Amino acid sequence: MSDPIEILPTDKNPITNEESQIVDRFFQDNDTGIKKILREMKGSIVAGLLFLVFNLPPVDGLIKTLLPITAKSPYILAFIKAIVFIILFWIISNFYLSKK
Repeated sequence: MSDPIEILPTDKNPITNEESQIVDRFFQDNDTGIKKILREMKGSIVAGLLFLVFNLPPVDGLIKTLLPITAKSPYILAFIKAIVFIILFWIISNFYLSKK
């Protein structure tokens, strides 16, 4: 069993201005509404946009001309698109989105 909070030792000294600023900096939440939603959904938005781009017919044509083996099998084409999607998503999320 743990100690009741009333019994725990406390420091009766008031916090300094510097300590107050540190606490405010760590626990601030200035984003509200649309900004907060977009910040939390940016990975999903990027994945959705990449998905749309990779499902365009010109992208299929480009991949088929660069890798002729993909013209013979739709499964190989889907596999190559998935690999490129994963690589691009990793690059974007780790280098571009992490900076903002």
